[in-house]
Amino acid sequence: MILHKDIRLETGNNCFDLCIPKGHATDQIPVWYHLPENCSENIPIVIVLHGTSRAARASRNNWQRYADTHSFIVAVPEFERRFFTDQTYAYGNFYAPERPLTPIQWDKTHGEILNLLFDRVRTGLGSKRQAFILYGHSAGAAFAHRYLTLAPQHRVEQAILANAGWYTLLDLERPLPFGIHGAAVAPERVKSLLGMPVTILLGEKDTAGPYADWWPHELLEQGPHRLERGKNYYLTARNLAERLSVPFGWKYEIIREAGHENKKMIAPAVRVIAEHHNLDARENTTIATVSKTDPE
Repeated sequence: MILHKDIRLETGNNCFDLCIPKGHATDQIPVWYHLPENCSENIPIVIVLHGTSRAARASRNNWQRYADTHSFIVAVPEFERRFFTDQTYAYGNFYAPERPLTPIQWDKTHGEILNLLFDRVRTGLGSKRQAFILYGHSAGAAFAHRYLTLAPQHRVEQAILANAGWYTLLDLERPLPFGIHGAAVAPERVKSLLGMPVTILLGEKDTAGPYADWWPHELLEQGPHRLERGKNYYLTARNLAERLSVPFGWKYEIIREAGHENKKMIAPAVRVIAEHHNLDARENTTIATVSKTDPE
């Protein structure tokens, strides 16, 4: 157990309620987390964003053994459907989905909830870490990449985006929500994002629907299915980095024999985290993947 200022995070599988700003349909959300035994106060903090299944507790359970093996804390906020619609969750509530798009006040966005969650975990650990690792699958990846792109100041040191439905591309000429033209994103912020350690994970067999009825038809311009749209997102970012002559830190991987399946994305995501942070494993976690860092 780690204690700090009367706020504590218990070792093992647990849950706490996170207070969120007024203006939402609820004033708190549950956060399911796992804290390994015998960990240091500065262990990496991994925030996991579930998809439209809203299976936060199951997601925490699926990450548990990896958190123990590699010594990081995993925290999964639960955005319950009765309070957060599928559409606003995937959009991160950064702007109202009705057109013309209008920005949402920052403290009403889901991005602010992520920042509050990170600070709550840091306080509970007595940690001095300044940023967290972010993983999202499906709608969670949709939310995650929009947080990276649109938040005034994100708190992410590494991001893994798995099987998002469609993307807000780093396209300076395409208007929101399909590009960032018209968004309040400073040029230096775009350059910084392009240089970040971002990994796009895509299921080799994630090539079919069904599609949510609220998805705009223009998303098909990004590709006919999630696999192709994820590739297009990566290539758009890489091409922009080349145009701007800035470092490009993104990676792209296709996971063999995986469809739209979160469970099959977790082990490859953990491998990426462990490699980047030099986390020693206490067991063999070799993962079979088809790695493509330069798709055509």
